[in-house]
Amino acid sequence: MTVNKAVVSGISTGLAQRSGTTVLFLHHGQPRTPFYARQHLTKLWDHYHVPKFAKQSVTDAFWYSSKLLRKSVADISNYKTIDETVSTYVAQLEVALNSLTPEFEPVSCRAAYLFDSPSIEARVQEIIRQGTDSLMLVSLYPFDIPQLTHPMFSTANSVIGKMTRSMEGLNADQNYRIAINSPVSFNLLQLSNLGSHMSIVQYWSERIKSNLDAFDSVVFAVPLPLQNRKKYISMIDETTKRIMYVLYESYPRAVPWRTAIMYVLYESYPRAVPWRTAFYSPWNQFWPPISTHTVENRIKDLRSLGRSRTLVVPIGEFFQNFDTQTILPSIISGKENVQLLVPESVDQALVNSFAEIVKTSLLQRVAEQQKIPRVKTEATAAEALV
Repeated sequence: MTVNKAVVSGISTGLAQRSGTTVLFLHHGQPRTPFYARQHLTKLWDHYHVPKFAKQSVTDAFWYSSKLLRKSVADISNYKTIDETVSTYVAQLEVALNSLTPEFEPVSCRAAYLFDSPSIEARVQEIIRQGTDSLMLVSLYPFDIPQLTHPMFSTANSVIGKMTRSMEGLNADQNYRIAINSPVSFNLLQLSNLGSHMSIVQYWSERIKSNLDAFDSVVFAVPLPLQNRKKYISMIDETTKRIMYVLYESYPRAVPWRTAIMYVLYESYPRAVPWRTAFYSPWNQFWPPISTHTVENRIKDLRSLGRSRTLVVPIGEFFQNFDTQTILPSIISGKENVQLLVPESVDQALVNSFAEIVKTSLLQRVAEQQKIPRVKTEATAAEALV
Protein backbone atom coordinates (compact mmCIF):
# COMPACT_ATOMS: atom_id res chain seq x y z
CA MET A 1 0.00 0.00 0.00
CA THR A 2 1.38 3.42 -0.97
CA VAL A 3 1.50 6.03 1.76
CA ASN A 4 1.25 9.69 0.88
CA LYS A 5 4.15 11.07 2.92
CA ALA A 6 3.12 14.66 2.32
CA VAL A 7 -0.20 13.94 3.96
CA VAL A 8 1.30 12.00 6.84
CA SER A 9 3.82 14.78 7.50
CA GLY A 10 2.69 16.93 10.38
CA ILE A 11 0.05 14.41 11.49
CA SER A 12 0.40 12.43 14.66
CA THR A 13 -1.67 9.39 15.53
CA GLY A 14 -3.01 8.05 18.76
CA LEU A 15 -6.21 8.07 20.76
CA ALA A 16 -8.44 11.12 20.64
CA GLN A 17 -8.64 13.14 23.79
CA ARG A 18 -12.40 12.70 23.77
CA SER A 19 -14.41 9.89 22.21
CA GLY A 20 -18.06 9.84 21.26
CA THR A 21 -20.16 11.80 18.80
CA THR A 22 -20.63 15.55 18.41
CA VAL A 23 -23.67 16.97 16.63
CA LEU A 24 -23.27 20.62 15.69
CA PHE A 25 -26.49 22.40 14.72
CA LEU A 26 -25.99 25.38 12.42
CA HIS A 27 -28.11 28.51 12.01
CA HIS A 28 -27.60 32.12 10.98
CA GLY A 29 -29.01 33.44 14.23
CA GLN A 30 -31.51 36.27 14.51
CA PRO A 31 -30.72 39.88 15.47
CA ARG A 32 -32.26 41.40 18.58
CA THR A 33 -31.81 45.14 17.93
CA PRO A 34 -32.04 47.47 14.91
CA PHE A 35 -28.25 47.86 14.87
CA TYR A 36 -27.61 44.11 14.71
CA ALA A 37 -30.47 43.60 12.25
CA ARG A 38 -28.83 45.98 9.79
CA GLN A 39 -25.42 44.42 10.42
CA HIS A 40 -26.90 40.94 9.86
CA LEU A 41 -28.45 41.99 6.54
CA THR A 42 -25.29 43.70 5.31
CA LYS A 43 -23.31 40.50 5.93
CA LEU A 44 -26.02 38.42 4.27
CA TRP A 45 -25.76 40.37 0.99
CA ASP A 46 -22.31 38.80 0.48
CA HIS A 47 -24.06 35.54 -0.30
CA TYR A 48 -26.29 37.24 -2.87
CA HIS A 49 -23.18 38.65 -4.58
CA VAL A 50 -24.18 42.25 -3.89
CA PRO A 51 -21.12 44.45 -4.64
CA LYS A 52 -19.24 45.53 -1.55
CA PHE A 53 -19.75 49.24 -2.25
CA ALA A 54 -23.54 48.76 -2.47
CA LYS A 55 -24.21 46.50 0.51
CA GLN A 56 -24.74 49.21 3.12
CA SER A 57 -26.91 51.25 0.76
CA VAL A 58 -29.11 48.22 0.06
CA THR A 59 -29.46 47.60 3.79
CA ASP A 60 -30.36 51.23 4.51
CA ALA A 61 -32.93 51.35 1.73
CA PHE A 62 -34.49 48.08 2.88
CA TRP A 63 -34.57 49.09 6.54
CA TYR A 64 -36.19 52.49 6.02
CA SER A 65 -38.66 51.33 3.35
CA SER A 66 -39.94 48.21 5.12
CA LYS A 67 -42.29 48.80 8.03
CA LEU A 68 -42.64 45.04 8.36
CA LEU A 69 -38.89 44.58 8.82
CA ARG A 70 -38.77 47.24 11.53
CA LYS A 71 -41.84 45.75 13.20
CA SER A 72 -40.22 42.29 13.15
CA VAL A 73 -37.27 43.59 15.14
CA ALA A 74 -39.50 45.60 17.49
CA ASP A 75 -41.69 42.55 18.19
CA ILE A 76 -38.72 40.44 19.31
CA SER A 77 -39.21 41.63 22.90
CA ASN A 78 -42.47 39.64 23.02
CA TYR A 79 -40.78 36.32 22.26
CA LYS A 80 -37.87 34.14 23.23
CA THR A 81 -34.75 34.80 21.20
CA ILE A 82 -33.97 32.11 18.65
CA ASP A 83 -30.74 31.15 20.41
CA GLU A 84 -32.72 30.50 23.60
CA THR A 85 -35.12 28.29 21.67
CA VAL A 86 -32.34 26.43 19.87
CA SER A 87 -30.44 25.93 23.15
CA THR A 88 -33.52 24.31 24.68
CA TYR A 89 -33.91 21.94 21.74
CA VAL A 90 -30.20 21.11 21.65
CA ALA A 91 -30.19 20.22 25.35
CA GLN A 92 -33.22 17.94 24.95
CA LEU A 93 -31.75 16.37 21.82
CA GLU A 94 -28.57 15.48 23.68
CA VAL A 95 -30.59 13.63 26.31
CA ALA A 96 -32.69 11.88 23.64
CA LEU A 97 -29.70 10.82 21.52
CA ASN A 98 -27.71 9.44 24.45
CA SER A 99 -30.72 7.27 25.25
CA LEU A 100 -31.54 6.37 21.64
CA THR A 101 -28.02 5.71 20.34
CA PRO A 102 -25.95 4.08 23.12
CA GLU A 103 -23.52 2.73 20.51
CA PHE A 104 -22.46 6.30 19.70
CA GLU A 105 -22.37 7.74 23.22
CA PRO A 106 -21.42 10.01 24.70
CA VAL A 107 -23.33 12.22 22.27
CA SER A 108 -22.70 15.93 22.65
CA CYS A 109 -25.08 18.40 20.95
CA ARG A 110 -24.10 22.02 20.39
CA ALA A 111 -25.26 25.00 18.35
CA ALA A 112 -23.31 27.59 16.37
CA TYR A 113 -24.29 30.64 14.35
CA LEU A 114 -23.06 32.32 11.21
CA PHE A 115 -23.87 35.87 12.35
CA ASP A 116 -24.13 35.42 16.11
CA SER A 117 -22.25 33.81 18.95
CA PRO A 118 -21.00 31.23 19.53
CA SER A 119 -19.69 31.45 15.99
CA ILE A 120 -19.38 28.45 13.70
CA GLU A 121 -15.61 28.97 13.47
CA ALA A 122 -15.14 29.01 17.25
CA ARG A 123 -17.34 25.97 17.81
CA VAL A 124 -15.61 23.83 15.18
CA GLN A 125 -12.17 24.78 16.51
CA GLU A 126 -13.26 23.88 20.03
CA ILE A 127 -14.66 20.50 18.96
CA ILE A 128 -11.51 19.53 17.07
CA ARG A 129 -9.25 20.58 19.96
CA GLN A 130 -11.30 18.55 22.44
CA GLY A 131 -11.59 15.55 20.15
CA THR A 132 -14.50 13.46 18.92
CA ASP A 133 -15.02 10.22 17.01
CA SER A 134 -17.70 11.67 14.74
CA LEU A 135 -18.70 15.22 13.90
CA MET A 136 -22.09 15.76 12.31
CA LEU A 137 -22.94 19.20 10.89
CA VAL A 138 -26.70 19.78 10.76
CA SER A 139 -28.52 22.69 9.13
CA LEU A 140 -31.48 23.90 11.18
CA TYR A 141 -33.13 25.29 8.06
CA PRO A 142 -35.74 22.73 6.92
CA PHE A 143 -34.87 23.04 3.23
CA ASP A 144 -31.69 23.80 1.34
CA ILE A 145 -31.66 27.49 0.37
CA PRO A 146 -28.21 28.28 -1.08
CA GLN A 147 -27.85 31.72 0.53
CA LEU A 148 -28.72 30.30 3.94
CA THR A 149 -27.36 26.77 4.15
CA HIS A 150 -24.28 26.85 1.94
CA PRO A 151 -22.40 29.65 3.80
CA MET A 152 -22.80 27.78 7.10
CA PHE A 153 -21.35 24.54 5.76
CA SER A 154 -18.64 26.40 3.84
CA THR A 155 -17.56 28.21 7.01
CA ALA A 156 -17.43 24.98 9.03
CA ASN A 157 -15.63 23.04 6.28
CA SER A 158 -13.11 25.84 5.85
CA VAL A 159 -12.07 25.53 9.51
CA ILE A 160 -11.99 21.73 9.25
CA GLY A 161 -9.85 21.98 6.10
CA LYS A 162 -7.31 24.17 7.89
CA MET A 163 -7.12 22.07 11.05
CA THR A 164 -7.28 18.56 9.57
CA ARG A 165 -6.24 16.47 6.59
CA SER A 166 -7.55 13.33 4.99
CA MET A 167 -5.34 10.25 4.74
CA GLU A 168 -5.73 9.80 1.00
CA GLY A 169 -2.97 7.23 0.72
CA LEU A 170 -4.28 5.11 3.57
CA ASN A 171 -7.98 5.77 3.47
CA ALA A 172 -9.84 6.98 0.40
CA ASP A 173 -12.69 8.31 2.50
CA GLN A 174 -12.45 12.11 2.33
CA ASN A 175 -14.81 12.38 5.29
CA TYR A 176 -12.35 10.72 7.62
CA ARG A 177 -10.33 13.62 9.03
CA ILE A 178 -7.11 13.63 11.06
CA ALA A 179 -6.09 16.74 12.95
CA ILE A 180 -2.69 18.25 12.21
CA ASN A 181 -0.19 17.81 15.07
CA SER A 182 -2.89 16.28 17.23
CA PRO A 183 -4.08 12.78 18.19
CA VAL A 184 -7.62 13.72 17.14
CA SER A 185 -9.33 11.95 14.22
CA PHE A 186 -13.00 11.79 13.36
CA ASN A 187 -15.64 10.94 10.77
CA LEU A 188 -17.31 13.99 9.24
CA LEU A 189 -20.99 13.94 8.33
CA GLN A 190 -23.17 16.69 6.88
CA LEU A 191 -26.95 16.79 7.09
CA SER A 192 -29.39 19.21 5.46
CA ASN A 193 -32.94 19.24 4.07
CA LEU A 194 -34.33 17.87 7.33
CA GLY A 195 -37.77 19.05 6.23
CA SER A 196 -37.94 16.32 3.58
CA HIS A 197 -37.10 13.46 5.97
CA MET A 198 -39.89 11.05 6.80
CA SER A 199 -39.71 11.82 10.52
CA ILE A 200 -40.45 15.49 9.83
CA VAL A 201 -43.14 14.61 7.27
CA GLN A 202 -44.87 12.55 9.96
CA TYR A 203 -44.35 15.34 12.50
CA TRP A 204 -46.16 17.90 10.32
CA SER A 205 -48.89 15.42 9.46
CA GLU A 206 -49.61 14.84 13.14
CA ARG A 207 -49.61 18.55 13.92
CA ILE A 208 -52.04 19.27 11.08
CA LYS A 209 -54.28 16.37 12.08
CA SER A 210 -54.54 17.60 15.66
CA ASN A 211 -55.56 21.09 14.47
CA LEU A 212 -57.68 20.24 11.44
CA ASP A 213 -61.13 19.92 13.01
CA ALA A 214 -61.77 23.66 12.68
CA PHE A 215 -60.49 23.94 9.08
CA ASP A 216 -61.41 22.66 5.63
CA SER A 217 -58.21 23.53 3.73
CA VAL A 218 -54.46 23.88 4.18
CA VAL A 219 -51.87 26.30 2.78
CA PHE A 220 -48.20 25.37 3.18
CA ALA A 221 -46.20 28.60 3.39
CA VAL A 222 -42.48 28.66 2.54
CA PRO A 223 -39.92 31.30 1.52
CA LEU A 224 -38.96 31.37 -2.17
CA PRO A 225 -35.20 31.61 -2.91
CA LEU A 226 -33.62 33.32 -5.90
CA GLN A 227 -31.41 30.41 -6.93
CA ASN A 228 -32.11 26.70 -7.52
CA ARG A 229 -35.81 27.53 -7.53
CA LYS A 230 -36.88 24.66 -9.77
CA LYS A 231 -35.22 22.04 -7.58
CA TYR A 232 -36.43 23.77 -4.41
CA ILE A 233 -40.06 24.04 -5.56
CA SER A 234 -40.02 20.42 -6.66
CA MET A 235 -38.79 19.36 -3.21
CA ILE A 236 -41.44 21.46 -1.47
CA ASP A 237 -44.22 20.09 -3.67
CA GLU A 238 -43.08 16.52 -3.07
CA THR A 239 -42.85 17.12 0.69
CA THR A 240 -46.34 18.61 0.95
CA LYS A 241 -47.77 15.69 -1.01
CA ARG A 242 -46.11 13.26 1.38
CA ILE A 243 -47.40 15.17 4.42
CA MET A 244 -50.97 15.10 3.14
CA TYR A 245 -50.66 11.47 2.05
CA VAL A 246 -49.55 10.46 5.56
CA LEU A 247 -52.45 12.50 6.95
CA TYR A 248 -54.86 10.80 4.56
CA GLU A 249 -53.51 7.35 5.37
CA SER A 250 -53.82 7.97 9.12
CA TYR A 251 -57.61 7.94 8.88
CA PRO A 252 -59.48 4.59 8.96
CA ARG A 253 -60.55 4.53 5.33
CA ALA A 254 -61.20 0.80 5.38
CA VAL A 255 -63.31 0.60 8.53
CA PRO A 256 -66.03 -2.00 7.90
CA TRP A 257 -69.50 -0.70 8.56
CA ARG A 258 -72.96 -2.20 8.60
CA THR A 259 -75.02 0.72 9.80
CA ALA A 260 -75.80 4.22 8.67
CA ILE A 261 -74.02 5.54 11.77
CA MET A 262 -70.75 3.91 10.75
CA TYR A 263 -71.15 5.23 7.22
CA VAL A 264 -71.55 8.78 8.52
CA LEU A 265 -68.49 8.28 10.75
CA TYR A 266 -66.48 7.04 7.79
CA GLU A 267 -67.59 9.95 5.62
CA SER A 268 -66.72 12.49 8.34
CA TYR A 269 -62.97 11.92 8.06
CA PRO A 270 -61.21 14.58 5.94
CA ARG A 271 -60.01 12.15 3.32
CA ALA A 272 -59.40 14.77 0.66
CA VAL A 273 -58.58 18.08 2.33
CA PRO A 274 -57.47 20.44 -0.45
CA TRP A 275 -54.09 22.06 0.03
CA ARG A 276 -51.88 24.55 -1.75
CA THR A 277 -48.22 25.51 -1.59
CA ALA A 278 -47.65 29.24 -1.24
CA PHE A 279 -44.58 31.48 -1.21
CA TYR A 280 -43.74 34.62 0.72
CA SER A 281 -40.80 36.96 1.23
CA PRO A 282 -39.05 36.24 4.54
CA TRP A 283 -37.84 39.01 6.82
CA ASN A 284 -34.33 39.05 5.30
CA GLN A 285 -35.45 39.32 1.66
CA PHE A 286 -36.13 42.76 0.21
CA TRP A 287 -37.74 41.61 -3.05
CA PRO A 288 -41.28 40.22 -3.37
CA PRO A 289 -41.81 36.51 -4.11
CA ILE A 290 -41.34 36.05 -7.85
CA SER A 291 -44.44 33.90 -8.13
CA THR A 292 -48.19 34.25 -8.47
CA HIS A 293 -48.55 31.51 -5.86
CA THR A 294 -48.49 33.89 -2.92
CA VAL A 295 -50.23 33.16 0.37
CA GLU A 296 -52.97 35.67 -0.46
CA ASN A 297 -53.63 34.21 -3.91
CA ARG A 298 -53.66 30.65 -2.64
CA ILE A 299 -56.26 31.52 -0.02
CA LYS A 300 -58.39 33.19 -2.72
CA ASP A 301 -58.06 30.06 -4.83
CA LEU A 302 -59.35 27.89 -1.99
CA ARG A 303 -62.23 30.31 -1.40
CA SER A 304 -63.24 29.93 -5.04
CA LEU A 305 -63.56 26.19 -4.38
CA GLY A 306 -65.93 26.83 -1.51
CA ARG A 307 -63.34 26.32 1.22
CA SER A 308 -63.87 28.97 3.88
CA ARG A 309 -61.55 27.96 6.74
CA THR A 310 -57.82 27.69 6.05
CA LEU A 311 -54.90 26.55 8.20
CA VAL A 312 -51.57 28.10 7.16
CA VAL A 313 -48.65 25.77 7.91
CA PRO A 314 -45.11 27.26 7.84
CA ILE A 315 -43.12 24.13 6.95
CA GLY A 316 -40.13 26.32 6.07
CA GLU A 317 -39.49 27.00 9.77
CA PHE A 318 -38.90 24.73 12.74
CA PHE A 319 -38.83 27.50 15.36
CA GLN A 320 -40.51 30.80 16.09
CA ASN A 321 -38.69 33.59 14.26
CA PHE A 322 -39.45 36.89 12.56
CA ASP A 323 -41.37 35.10 9.81
CA THR A 324 -43.75 33.23 12.12
CA GLN A 325 -43.94 36.02 14.69
CA THR A 326 -44.56 39.00 12.40
CA ILE A 327 -44.30 38.42 8.63
CA LEU A 328 -46.87 35.64 8.16
CA PRO A 329 -49.31 36.99 10.79
CA SER A 330 -49.23 40.32 8.94
CA ILE A 331 -49.90 38.59 5.60
CA ILE A 332 -53.00 36.78 6.90
CA SER A 333 -54.17 39.64 9.12
CA GLY A 334 -57.73 40.64 8.32
CA LYS A 335 -58.49 37.44 6.42
CA GLU A 336 -61.50 35.72 7.89
CA ASN A 337 -61.14 32.17 9.22
CA VAL A 338 -57.43 31.92 8.45
CA GLN A 339 -55.05 30.77 11.18
CA LEU A 340 -51.29 30.22 11.34
CA LEU A 341 -50.02 26.98 12.84
CA VAL A 342 -47.19 28.56 14.80
CA PRO A 343 -44.16 26.52 15.91
CA GLU A 344 -44.25 25.34 19.52
CA SER A 345 -41.78 26.93 21.92
CA VAL A 346 -40.71 23.44 23.00
CA ASP A 347 -42.09 20.49 21.07
CA GLN A 348 -41.06 17.03 22.24
CA ALA A 349 -42.40 15.50 19.02
CA LEU A 350 -39.99 17.67 17.03
CA VAL A 351 -37.13 16.69 19.36
CA ASN A 352 -37.95 13.03 18.74
CA SER A 353 -38.07 13.60 14.97
CA PHE A 354 -34.66 15.28 15.00
CA ALA A 355 -33.25 12.45 17.10
CA GLU A 356 -34.53 9.80 14.68
CA ILE A 357 -32.96 11.61 11.72
CA VAL A 358 -29.58 11.91 13.45
CA LYS A 359 -29.70 8.28 14.57
CA THR A 360 -30.51 7.04 11.06
CA SER A 361 -27.68 9.11 9.56
CA LEU A 362 -25.16 7.79 12.08
CA LEU A 363 -26.22 4.20 11.45
CA GLN A 364 -26.07 4.73 7.71
CA ARG A 365 -22.55 6.10 8.00
CA VAL A 366 -21.40 2.98 9.85
CA ALA A 367 -23.18 0.77 7.31
CA GLU A 368 -21.37 2.51 4.45
CA GLN A 369 -18.00 2.11 6.17
CA GLN A 370 -18.66 -1.60 6.65
CA LYS A 371 -19.95 -1.96 3.06
CA ILE A 372 -23.38 -2.99 4.30
CA PRO A 373 -26.15 -2.50 1.68
CA ARG A 374 -27.94 0.81 2.05
CA VAL A 375 -30.73 0.71 4.60
CA LYS A 376 -33.86 2.78 4.56
CA THR A 377 -35.19 2.68 8.10
CA GLU A 378 -33.87 2.91 11.62
CA ALA A 379 -34.96 -0.68 12.36
CA THR A 380 -33.28 -2.25 9.33
CA ALA A 381 -30.16 -0.17 9.92
CA ALA A 382 -29.81 -1.54 13.43
CA GLU A 383 -30.42 -5.09 12.21
CA ALA A 384 -27.78 -4.73 9.50
CA LEU A 385 -25.15 -3.82 12.06
CA VAL A 386 -25.78 -6.81 14.32
